[in-house]
Amino acid sequence: NGGAPSPAADIYAFGAVAFHLATGTAPGVAQGPSGTLPWPAGLNLGAEFQELIGRCMNPNPAQRPSAADLAAAVHAVGMLPGDVLAGRYEIVAELGRGGMGRVYKALDRELQEHVAIKTLLQSGGGAEEDRLLREVQICRKITHPQVVRVFDIGRFPGGVFVTMELVDGATLEDFLKSRGALPAAETK
Repeated sequence: NGGAPSPAADIYAFGAVAFHLATGTAPGVAQGPSGTLPWPAGLNLGAEFQELIGRCMNPNPAQRPSAADLAAAVHAVGMLPGDVLAGRYEIVAELGRGGMGRVYKALDRELQEHVAIKTLLQSGGGAEEDRLLREVQICRKITHPQVVRVFDIGRFPGGVFVTMELVDGATLEDFLKSRGALPAAETK
């Protein structure tokens, strides 16, 4: 609109570029209080990510996220299917998340096998990273059919990751929903 540059304009530009990169089309103008955008049918980048881009492009600059909120929201979205980690692991799906990181199913492009990737996000090299490194060192020494194999540890711009054996099956949450609480004798 010819006005002076501002943080809100930068946030809008981020949203517009992200939309264009994701869809290959110019975004137009977001509509409504949540910044609804005309996403192409069949394109699924995750509801959180699409909503975030819409908020960035809200017509009202006061309703756009701050840079700090945007960074936190991008961090919260995590990796998306198709993202490639360390030039080798193609993310297939998110399997779970917790306060410190996420677990993904990924395709190891070099070995053409699926693996699990555990990420430790926003690692600053502190106690969490040391704990993860110790966990990897201990797990690599354990060989047992009831324990997943740990393959490698690495770094990516968002933190640290560990690759491990992918075990197909239901999550503990799904298992407990289907069977209910287990008797103590079955938990040993």
